[in-house]
Amino acid sequence: MTGKTCTVLPMTSDEGRNYQEMRKAAGLTLAELAELVGCDASHLSRIENGERKGSPWFLAHLAQVLSEVAA
Repeated sequence: MTGKTCTVLPMTSDEGRNYQEMRKAAGLTLAELAELVGCDASHLSRIENGERKGSPWFLAHLAQVLSEVAA
């Protein structure tokens, strides 16, 4: 991403819970989703709990994977 910048907003616990609800609705464990998106389950857990924010790219990728699994 040479020459491009993006603003990363703080993740709120409500936003993280939305990802958790989507994951659970898709019937996935943290470990299963982590494998699908290519990260550690602990990273996803921190996002779901509002302790960590993901990059805009990662959050878009996460949402895409969740929507594909739920379809």
